[in-house]
Amino acid sequence: MTQNTTPTEFIAPNGTQFVMELDLTLARGLYTLQTGGTVTESANAAAINSLNTDSRVKYAYPVFANPTSGARHYLNKEIVVRMKAPITPDDVASFQQLGLQVADTLSSSDQIHVLRLTDPKNYNPFSVCSALLQNPAVLWDEPNMEQEGGALDFHPNDAKYGDQWHLPKVSAPSAWDLTLGSPGIRIAILDNGVIWQNNGMEITHPDLQPNIIQGYDFKDMDADPNPSTSGQFGDNHGTAVAGVAAALVNNNCVGNPPTCLGVVGMAPTCKILPVRVFQTDNGVHTFATPSHIYQALVYAADNADVINCSWSNSPSSTVSAGFSYAWNQGRGGKGCAVFCASGNSAAGEEVNGNLNSYETLQIYNIYNAVGQVDGTYRIGFQYKKDDRDTVPDDTVWLADITMPPPVDPLVQQHERLDSLTLPRDWMNDTSPSAHEPAALIRFMPTAQAFTRGGQQRFLMVNLPLC
Repeated sequence: MTQNTTPTEFIAPNGTQFVMELDLTLARGLYTLQTGGTVTESANAAAINSLNTDSRVKYAYPVFANPTSGARHYLNKEIVVRMKAPITPDDVASFQQLGLQVADTLSSSDQIHVLRLTDPKNYNPFSVCSALLQNPAVLWDEPNMEQEGGALDFHPNDAKYGDQWHLPKVSAPSAWDLTLGSPGIRIAILDNGVIWQNNGMEITHPDLQPNIIQGYDFKDMDADPNPSTSGQFGDNHGTAVAGVAAALVNNNCVGNPPTCLGVVGMAPTCKILPVRVFQTDNGVHTFATPSHIYQALVYAADNADVINCSWSNSPSSTVSAGFSYAWNQGRGGKGCAVFCASGNSAAGEEVNGNLNSYETLQIYNIYNAVGQVDGTYRIGFQYKKDDRDTVPDDTVWLADITMPPPVDPLVQQHERLDSLTLPRDWMNDTSPSAHEPAALIRFMPTAQAFTRGGQQRFLMVNLPLC
């Protein structure tokens, strides 16, 4: 309802009493009014008709609700129409017969216009839309309703979410407004195992439990992808990787407002396919053969949509063949999205003599061979523990985009993340740089150019995910 005064209660001419429920836009004098008790559809229509006879009221319409979300929709005196051709004088005359005038043009090329009711008290927008569609020059029309949006930026109630500073950095809350992922999407975690069973009897990790599906161990060649050991010096890496990608959201909650268990993954409703391929020695060294990695990549490509590889290794034609199979033949021939951590060193640099994953894969020539197909770029992310002794040891750096020649102008080696540091008990390797975008890809079937630090970057182009 729209009027010129600000009521706390309102009595229609027929005696129906309303209480102001919501002042939608004070400057426009737009309000919702609520009657008391049980109201029938006929009584509601009579009350609205009565309001429209009141000289204080500009117009009054019923409030509608989306049956799925419950979001309310408010009619006003505007209609959006798309014409098949530019508006003619005959069209204007037909608009006037329905109490309409052209108020705005949204698109001249697409012939989309906003029409406004000149006498909204005596014309119902839905009825006018139905009548307008009888005009053969009209392609479609709809009421230009005020729509109640959902809460912006979904924020989990998981107890450790506040410590996960990386999630806002990649705009995860905005992505969660669109979707939390899909149980139909499987993320394969190729690593040193994921804690998920106890003596083969039950799934035990409380923050991963419903999301983990049966995987495989290509190190011991059995159906138990648990790490060989766990604890302070155990094989915890793969479990942490799985959590960054798809730990549950708002699970095991207590209290009001609720506090929920643990952390949240980037895609908390996607499934985790654990694929063990490495053996860790006291949490320091990992071991795997190229044949193990090849078999794991092929298995993941045949059983998952996205593959995460938070590790690096020396160049190998066998491993290169496994990556090529995943990219080109995974997902039934559609190709899998494959993400590798850049490593614990900056792009092209070494720490303790170790090449990073990107440099390893570039040596394979996989990027150069595959990267130009349909404009698709393979990219690398990097969270880097600084090794220059010029900043605190726990400073984290990010290489947003890492791509080989001939696209050197797009390569950005380092970017400081607003001087943020990791908590002392936080994982300080670069592996989240792979599994976070591995989950994020659920939200980005294609990529667009974006700007950071005043420079244009590209994330991903034309990767077929459906």
